[in-house]
Amino acid sequence: MRKNTEFRNFEITELRFSEDEGKFVEGYAIVFDSDSVDMGFIERVAPSAVDRSLREAAAGETNIHALWSHNRAIPLGSTKSGKLVLNKDSKGLRFRIDSERLTREQLAAVRDGDMQMSFGFNTRDDHWERRGDKDYRTLLDIDVSEVSLVAAPAYQDTSAAVRSLDEWRSANPPEPPAEAEPAPEEIPDPAAAPVTRAAQTKARLKMGLDLKVRSTR
Repeated sequence: MRKNTEFRNFEITELRFSEDEGKFVEGYAIVFDSDSVDMGFIERVAPSAVDRSLREAAAGETNIHALWSHNRAIPLGSTKSGKLVLNKDSKGLRFRIDSERLTREQLAAVRDGDMQMSFGFNTRDDHWERRGDKDYRTLLDIDVSEVSLVAAPAYQDTSAAVRSLDEWRSANPPEPPAEAEPAPEEIPDPAAAPVTRAAQTKARLKMGLDLKVRSTR
């Protein structure tokens, strides 16, 4: 499954360490309807994109892991073990990780605000559209495979998204710009030039006559 797994990073909005009823790290792994940074395209996650993944995890059909820095050798918990709890609200996908497996140094890094969030997913359905000269992708249905606490967010792997974008662009080539219509050719009025010359001749004759009249007075 990890072959086509994509990774995205979110700025920490509510990552915090809680000691209510035990010790937990909690916050948002995904923020819905929030434009991503420009990755060659702009992306956002629809609120319904995680619904199926959450249903399957709740039924025990899939297992979503919490990892340290995307490292599967350092599992912090999972939905099956109960040490990772995922809930959706109007803002995004909330997570709660039991801190039992976190070392003292890792907990200190969380408390000090040094950690950020990242999540891994596989896309089942998405929607592309072009606005102006920019392509936009909306994730409609994804398999959430992991959430990770990371000190420096991993490079946002967009290879699967780029393949999807290339397919969409091939099926939806941009329309060529409309050619400007040539300006209508001005057709000169054949009578305009003779009339102008005649008027000039008449004016010169009148001027000459006026001078002649003045000179005889």
